[in-house]
Amino acid sequence: MKRILYLAALTAISAVGVARVSAPSSLPVEAIVKEWKVALSTATHVAGPITFHLDNQGNIDHEFVILQTDTPAKDLVSLVDPATFRLNEEDFVSPGEYGDLPAGTTGTFTIALPPGHYVLMCNIAGHYAPGMYADLTVVEP
Repeated sequence: MKRILYLAALTAISAVGVARVSAPSSLPVEAIVKEWKVALSTATHVAGPITFHLDNQGNIDHEFVILQTDTPAKDLVSLVDPATFRLNEEDFVSPGEYGDLPAGTTGTFTIALPPGHYVLMCNIAGHYAPGMYADLTVVEP
């Protein structure tokens, strides 16, 4: 009986832990890019200047492009141009990008972002569709 109560308590604690939402970050965003993903240290950040520490852990060059859009990153895959294997960046508001980041290197840049939803991605031909993107929500301080 004690074991059943113990398991029930663990299940309840786990359920509460899953529902917990962390506060938006104001720290630099650590961004790892590699074949075929972009991993961010946070999914929510406060508006204003945001510093990105980029780390290309992949075996090929990547880039780091920021698009402002209300559309989740995974839903943009259907918009990848079949001729260029890229998203047409001119169809979006792009507040900035880092540019080419050679394999095995790091980079840092700071950009002021107002509140909104952003897609952070690599848009080198053939990189977006396999999953080189992440969502970032920027909120009021």
